[in-house]
Amino acid sequence: MPEAPRLKAVCTGSQPIPKGARLSGAATLGADRAIVLLSRAGAPDQFVIMDRRSPETTTLAEGDCEGWVCLFDEGTNRVVIGLDRRILVFDGSSLAQIGELAPAPRRAMGELALGGRAVITGSDASWTLWDLRTLAVLAKDDQRAVKHWWVGPEATDPPILLRSAVQDGRWRTWTERADTQVTQRAAVVRVREPCETSAALLPGGDGWVGVVTEGQDDTWGPSRLIRFTAQGPEELLSLAPVRDFPSMLRLLVLTPEHVYIQGGGHHGLVHLPTATLSPCPQDHLVSASGMTLSRDGEAFDPWSRGLAKLHRPKVRHAVAMALSEDGHSALVTTTRALTWWSIRR
Repeated sequence: MPEAPRLKAVCTGSQPIPKGARLSGAATLGADRAIVLLSRAGAPDQFVIMDRRSPETTTLAEGDCEGWVCLFDEGTNRVVIGLDRRILVFDGSSLAQIGELAPAPRRAMGELALGGRAVITGSDASWTLWDLRTLAVLAKDDQRAVKHWWVGPEATDPPILLRSAVQDGRWRTWTERADTQVTQRAAVVRVREPCETSAALLPGGDGWVGVVTEGQDDTWGPSRLIRFTAQGPEELLSLAPVRDFPSMLRLLVLTPEHVYIQGGGHHGLVHLPTATLSPCPQDHLVSASGMTLSRDGEAFDPWSRGLAKLHRPKVRHAVAMALSEDGHSALVTTTRALTWWSIRR
């Protein structure tokens, strides 16, 4: 079996973790800086900016971090963090606070969407799509009524949402405009309940893919990958559970023809036109470009099948903390420092 090609991974710098602090989370802020959450016993959590070129840190805010909102959107140059039931927005250059995404849900979680947007979800099953340029709400809803949503992978204006719901053995998925909530296209698949479903839009907003897994808890059945087009739903793959876990739990759309699937037994790249599955290593972080990073800091590129370890040979306890959306920058911690890595195919 031929040896996997190597990715080019270079450590571009490091900064020591402040004495007495624990690095609890991080996000890349361009190639040279990082947004870092520091925790200390008996003290408030702190979001700080660390720079590989300077030993100084800049404090953004401090308080109680009960969820995880830590984002940097390069297109709008916005930094978004969550503390004390508040979601604060900063300018990525000056680091001045420019606003707030309010009201914030309990245990807020955040993720970027294309076109300068961010999605904030909460433990109360709510979600809100925000425009980071204007700090205006573009869409919001309650996941208890509509279980799944997806912001389109292209920066359409208005945004196109994908929704889905299961009722009476029927899994209905449909797309709609975020501004008018008018349905554009819908499809129905018969399913056996109980089941779990997930869905994601393909670029262009006309088609989508979805996964339905029969069963629940320790009685999972097969997972089916289905593509939805104007001609109707088409089943592409069916995978049995592995070690009592569903084979497909999450979908990440990379291109109109490629979808990355994650599950308890299978992590892989699916070529939709041929329904071909290429197994990939299990991941901890996944970028929009397809680059993945394992928890112990091994990068994998599904396109070239290249691998690279993002830590020096004698370093122990390396933990991957963040991966940029383009897959070119990564943050890895050791017991004493935060390290910056450049990755190239």
